[in-house]
Amino acid sequence: MLTNVAKGLPQLRSQSFTTRPRSLNAHRAGLNVRCAAGKKVVVVGGTGRVGSSTAAALKALDPDIQITLAGRSREHFETAKSNWEGLEHAVFSQCELSDADSLMKTIDGADLVVHTAGPFQRKKTCAVLEAAIATKTPYIDVCDDMEYSKMAKALSPSAEAAGIPAITTTGIYPGVSNVMAAEMVAAVKKTQDGEGTVPTPEKLEFSYFTPGSGGLGPTILETSFLLCGEEVTAFKDGKAITVKPGSYRKVQLL
Repeated sequence: MLTNVAKGLPQLRSQSFTTRPRSLNAHRAGLNVRCAAGKKVVVVGGTGRVGSSTAAALKALDPDIQITLAGRSREHFETAKSNWEGLEHAVFSQCELSDADSLMKTIDGADLVVHTAGPFQRKKTCAVLEAAIATKTPYIDVCDDMEYSKMAKALSPSAEAAGIPAITTTGIYPGVSNVMAAEMVAAVKKTQDGEGTVPTPEKLEFSYFTPGSGGLGPTILETSFLLCGEEVTAFKDGKAITVKPGSYRKVQLL
């Protein structure tokens, strides 16, 4: 079965890659996640910023898991290991998204594959998900593109036939941001039920801040520009509508 995110994986990103980040304290975040000893997690795109930070977060949640960082560059792998505490014993697997054989070889035998190799925009296939289905490997991704998520969800019957869970769109947006919105609305409704003093939410606004462009990484920048070139599906009065990218812009002077 393939579904949209209900609970997103933490995407904790270092502010500076010149020194090793502090260890990620899972208990401080209120999380309690444990896997059976020796479970193997493959992070496709794990040598990049989002992938390596995701791998470090998973390792902080459960030190017993075995992490494989899959990517194209061993040099980037060595950088990721040195930048993130907890990845000292991670192993490298070289693979290409366009090479189905290398993907299946990398994924086969894993207990979970996490797909972080963006950008997801304008992709014609869900190569990693297809490889996960072929090898019967549980799957999760950080997709941030509606068309890609539609392609992924179209593979739900295949995932179900393979007997694996598969979850899409667990990134910061739209995954975690949607969960945050739902929780805020639920909190307001709970307050209304208890006291009846809080008005019903009519509009939710999201603001995303990306700190400049220096050191951000080419994939995140590419994703931002690609998203600015796509029409946006929004909801008004409970109905889906299409709006132009960059609509309803606001400028706030600080």
